[in-house]
Amino acid sequence: MNSKPEGVGARACWFVGATYGTDDQTPRFLQEGIWENGYRDKYLDAVKSIQVGDRVAIKSSYTRKRDLPFDNRGQTVSVMAIKAIGTVKANLGDGRTLKVDWKPFDPPREWYFYTNRSTVWRVLPGDWTTDALIGFTFEEKVQDIDRFRKAPYWRERFGDGSVDKRRFNWTRFYEAVADKLLTFRNRREELISGIHAIASKVDSLSNLQDQFGDGSSGPLKDICPFTAMGIFNRGTTDANRKSCTDFRRELPGRGEVSIDRFGRQDADDQPMVSAGHLAFNLALPTESAGEKHLSLPDREITWVRKLYEKGVAGFYDVVLSSRGWRVDAGKTIGWLIQSKTPGIDKILPSMRTDVVLGHSGTGRRIIIDTKFNSVVTRGLYREETLRSGYVYQIYAYLRSQEGNGDPLAEKASGLLLHPSVGDVVNEAVVIQNHEIRFATVDLGATAKEIREQLLQVLEVSHAS
Repeated sequence: MNSKPEGVGARACWFVGATYGTDDQTPRFLQEGIWENGYRDKYLDAVKSIQVGDRVAIKSSYTRKRDLPFDNRGQTVSVMAIKAIGTVKANLGDGRTLKVDWKPFDPPREWYFYTNRSTVWRVLPGDWTTDALIGFTFEEKVQDIDRFRKAPYWRERFGDGSVDKRRFNWTRFYEAVADKLLTFRNRREELISGIHAIASKVDSLSNLQDQFGDGSSGPLKDICPFTAMGIFNRGTTDANRKSCTDFRRELPGRGEVSIDRFGRQDADDQPMVSAGHLAFNLALPTESAGEKHLSLPDREITWVRKLYEKGVAGFYDVVLSSRGWRVDAGKTIGWLIQSKTPGIDKILPSMRTDVVLGHSGTGRRIIIDTKFNSVVTRGLYREETLRSGYVYQIYAYLRSQEGNGDPLAEKASGLLLHPSVGDVVNEAVVIQNHEIRFATVDLGATAKEIREQLLQVLEVSHAS
């Protein structure tokens, strides 16, 4: 295992947007030697954290289906154009303005597969995908397209082989791990000790490093049991899973995880895992070999949808409840009915939300609806469009609660949260005083990265 990443140093690189609505600010930024955050109330903390000397790139993310430099097998490909790169010379500390020494690219250089649509994207070296992106962007290296298209999370659409139909065969392995982790919610020191003991026996888990608050890094000292599942998704093969199955010695507790529970027949596992298991299972397993194991989230499988919904709710409950947030999962909200006919109650549908977050101190309420499919679909008049039914649904959730005497309802926001693999979307619109955000969480990322994404879409910092 390489101890030194391919990307230069351990410093963050930043990929930033330059479009205000439909107006591309890139020429102005280049001429004035600046970059400006177009939002006055978003990404402020992220921009303030950018340091003098950090490398920054102006990017534009989109998708394409034709005129690609490789065989895309008729599939839509995520593309990110690098318009300019530079080095930060000053940060004005207002969350909006940087002074940058720019170097433009004309024409822009196009990067494929691993992209992000957020206005501000913080990229750290250390993973082969981020190292490759940093090398391509700032060192003008050639992208190894074959490595990306054959990687586990893209190869089904873009690789050379046929699709492996066997899915989720290791569901019970993750279920059993989650069972064990449930007992360590309040025994973090024992959990860390056990994880390091397991990692000493499994090569793919051997580099359990963390970055601490003072900027230093070292062996992992603490981990939330909820996010611990992510460590089993890096380099996990069938053999490595079997090496992890006896937790009696490393994680002493209520019994042993038996290898007899796992087998080739597990593709027909029960359609839904219990809520406790779901809360740990943000990373979705498949039998494919590779560095991160999950299936592309385009298949409407009932138990996987519920897994994702409960996993998101469980995460916010664990992380935000201690910060003054109220977290309600599966809450039903009512219609403000003024009059009705006698039979309407039998046929009027209720509104059941997936997650409702509320913070009285900041006056925020966020209604979250999780959707286990792609955030966009093909439209009649455009290649990609948001799913209209979902937009109408979240709009109804928000507007129907106005005027009920609850001050948090008047400016509540909505979040449609979809899974993705390698592509990140985080877009928003304000409609009649309510922000509606359309975002993805990359389930191919590490547990730490998933945690950051789930907080970022709420614009909640790690310390808040």
